[in-house]
Amino acid sequence: KVICGTEIPINLAEVQKWPTPFTPLLGDGKVPSDSYAKEVVLLNNGDTYGGIGAQLNSFFHAYDVAYQRGRPLYITQDSWAIKALLTLFFGPSVEKNAKLWKTLESILRVKIVESENVLKSMGITYPDQPTAHSLFYHKPEKLTPTQIRNHRETILRKLLQYPPLAGGPKENACSTLKKLATGADGERYTVMHLVSEGDKAWLKRLEEITKMDHSAATEMEPVYVKNILTQTEMLNQPILPIYSQGMPQGAPGVARLSQDPQLKKLIKVDEKAYHLAGNFYLAVLADVYLGSPVDQLSLWIARMRHALGIGGTFVFTVKKGNNWVSYPNFEEHLEFYGDLGPWSA
Repeated sequence: KVICGTEIPINLAEVQKWPTPFTPLLGDGKVPSDSYAKEVVLLNNGDTYGGIGAQLNSFFHAYDVAYQRGRPLYITQDSWAIKALLTLFFGPSVEKNAKLWKTLESILRVKIVESENVLKSMGITYPDQPTAHSLFYHKPEKLTPTQIRNHRETILRKLLQYPPLAGGPKENACSTLKKLATGADGERYTVMHLVSEGDKAWLKRLEEITKMDHSAATEMEPVYVKNILTQTEMLNQPILPIYSQGMPQGAPGVARLSQDPQLKKLIKVDEKAYHLAGNFYLAVLADVYLGSPVDQLSLWIARMRHALGIGGTFVFTVKKGNNWVSYPNFEEHLEFYGDLGPWSA
């Protein structure tokens, strides 16, 4: 019920009470504990593709490839996928030992091997060695948004129980929450996920796919922000801005929003306290999250908030009457798991 000292709506230990069903495998997907595998899908130490959000897309698409091929998924200890996961879960400084690999194997339902040589010595071949780039653009076959959601949320709920705690203040995710999200009287807070002008160039492509107008959530003008904060009774609580790639020089989005006198008093920035994992948990556990629909990591944050049963998520929004509201159904939220092109989970 608690992550980084923050209470969440669901009990992660009681899988039978999860709002979406415990689904560790896709369909009749193969796991390494099945009959001895001669052929596997292997993720090895290849190049990464994109930022951490895009890397999560690629990683989860590997399950879809393994399902379609009818083969178990194997991962080498030095693979790009392990590095990506340890950025947000467990932490890069966690000791790489047998206990870690066993825990990850249990959570992910994969086999983690020291190297490709281990497979060769066992006579196991890996005709499928998909790259992070090819996986990013992979489209699942014969999988429904519901199947994909149930599988992803099962794994996310398990992973979120292991926030990075080692490595000092630049890696310890919970220390960021303690420093930025805790006021003198334990106040609530909003996270505002801003994007660069370059990211905004993807807006047209996303709107072509969803057939929705996402300009307000992408531009995040003061009138949009204040409308949502008024509805959620958060217009007197701190606003913590984040970027997926770290706080840019001058933080133009923050500077623009700070021109509004009401928002200026609420926006709180401490660049020394920011780091990727810290920002991530800050956003996942926020009372209100204003995310960007064109940002890969922002969509994963929204998915994780839904997986944890946390409301107050505004990423896919539409104007109804005078108010901006989130249009995905809170219980189902399948809009985050359908065909979103390069934003697909």
